[in-house]
Amino acid sequence: MADETKEIIYTIPLRKDLLKGPVGRRAPRAVNIIREYVRKHSKVNDVKVSKGINEALWVRGIQKPPSWIKVKVKKDGDAAKVMRIEELDIESLVKEEAKGKIAKLRSKLTERQTPAKAALAKKEAKQDIKKEGTKEKATSKSQHTAPAQPEADIKKQG
Repeated sequence: MADETKEIIYTIPLRKDLLKGPVGRRAPRAVNIIREYVRKHSKVNDVKVSKGINEALWVRGIQKPPSWIKVKVKKDGDAAKVMRIEELDIESLVKEEAKGKIAKLRSKLTERQTPAKAALAKKEAKQDIKKEGTKEKATSKSQHTAPAQPEADIKKQG
């Protein structure tokens, strides 16, 4: 039998198993849960987890990984590669173009941000707000200085 590449989409529940372990080990445990789930359901020994899944699990920190994650598993013989649905390439969806779904998928994929990018954008926005706040404080301090005296008053005092 020839080795065929199969692609399967799974929604992996994480919450039930994550609540059993310590709070400070939830994100690393989530990676192991994904590997075990794929190993069990795909019947393979070698499971590779993509960088996108790892980022999605760690975006809220070690203590708060997501409750579930939707993944696409590419099974090739005795190995499997696990990828997030959002990080798939549009060119891999060429079969969908005939049905007219590719335009809808393109717009969804271009509009959607990965959790890591969303967190980074939020962090940058907070930093910009802080910078604007410090600029406003500096300008407000300079506005509250004593008003300049007219030249006539300065000559009388001197």
